[in-house]
Amino acid sequence: METSAATGGAYVEIDRSDPRIFSAYVGERSNDAAWSSNVLSLVGHVRPAAGPPRAVWLQADRKVLGRTETFEARPHLEAHGDEPVGFAFASTLLATGTHPEIEVMVEAGDGSTFRFATISTNRRLVADGLVQPDLQPLLMTTTGRSGSTWLTRVLAAHPALTCYNPFGNDLRLASYWAQTARSLSRPAASMAPIVGGEVNSSPLWWAGSDHDLAADLIKEETVRHELFDDQVSALCQLGVDRTAAFYRAYTDGRGDVTHFVEKARGVHDRLLVQELFKDVRDFVLIRDPRDVFASILAFNAKRGVHEFGARAEDTPLEFFQRWKGNITVIADHLSLFPDTPVVRYEDLVATPHDSVEGLLRSLHLDAGDDLVDKLVEAGDGDSRASAHRTTPTREASVRRWEQHLTVDVVQAASAELRDELDLFGYED
Repeated sequence: METSAATGGAYVEIDRSDPRIFSAYVGERSNDAAWSSNVLSLVGHVRPAAGPPRAVWLQADRKVLGRTETFEARPHLEAHGDEPVGFAFASTLLATGTHPEIEVMVEAGDGSTFRFATISTNRRLVADGLVQPDLQPLLMTTTGRSGSTWLTRVLAAHPALTCYNPFGNDLRLASYWAQTARSLSRPAASMAPIVGGEVNSSPLWWAGSDHDLAADLIKEETVRHELFDDQVSALCQLGVDRTAAFYRAYTDGRGDVTHFVEKARGVHDRLLVQELFKDVRDFVLIRDPRDVFASILAFNAKRGVHEFGARAEDTPLEFFQRWKGNITVIADHLSLFPDTPVVRYEDLVATPHDSVEGLLRSLHLDAGDDLVDKLVEAGDGDSRASAHRTTPTREASVRRWEQHLTVDVVQAASAELRDELDLFGYED
């Protein structure tokens, strides 16, 4: 294993003993210091044993950060001659956390893909340099039909919390602005005004072209500072301000509100939002995945719809095979953030007061007995709740899968979600 310094204090490891690698190098772009904590700029070459590369990309937690299919010859490398093995490109680091482990991947000439280098680095979150509002996010990572509407209604009655209509569409305003900032922080997008061609060439010209970026990376220090630091910070500040302003409108003038509640969809949402907000609190709401799927089938049948990714032509098993990834996302979140508070739907049903109190305390929110009683009562006091349910009572919704799922779906869930069922504490 070879370790070398790369851009901006990052470190690169290349496994020289890997037989799939004929030769490789990853380092900082020549005459180019680290652009910022928002962007990683790389130059290098890779020659897989199976032939010249077709593509090189960076990924973190299986999320692609940047990719290039543009390669150049490196004449000074005698072993490669005129083979196109050299690459140079840059990638956004937003939503990778403060200590990202970045994999450098390659597609070889025979179509095989593998990691040929790993980059370790430290970075400063954009939120550290932003003016923070008095309203911060409380993220609920869960999947649909897990009791999230009910629990959101409970939390919305807390004097320190606010949220958008729990029975309306799921609002993900913080995630929206964070994703917008991330998309526009891509080097190709940041430099679109310079290398993006004619303004009228495409409705999406402002998104930039990774091909143009790889061919001619801008080296002027002032340009880099303005486009990769100040511009990204300004976009993030806009997102923070607009999100806080929206939720402030739902506080009814209450001055004691500190957090707004939004649903999140796993690790990526959490990493995105913490780029904008400094006091992100979150928890995971879980329910037996088999009961979740049974509830989805019943919900779609009750309303005559095909939601949650269902298709009219699906058998239940075909639908399950596509849907099960939603459960893996939650498991991934708990793996990356093992200290995240967890509340179980079944506990909310059996002991609502104790479950809500425990959740509030884990989130460092007021959890007095009288207050918790009011919150639980508020969760049950909305007439729209009955239309949202698919069983006569909440108690009847626990282990409903035993009666409502077909044998092939139960068997598939037991086999294909075995790790997740064990992690969440559910037995057959």
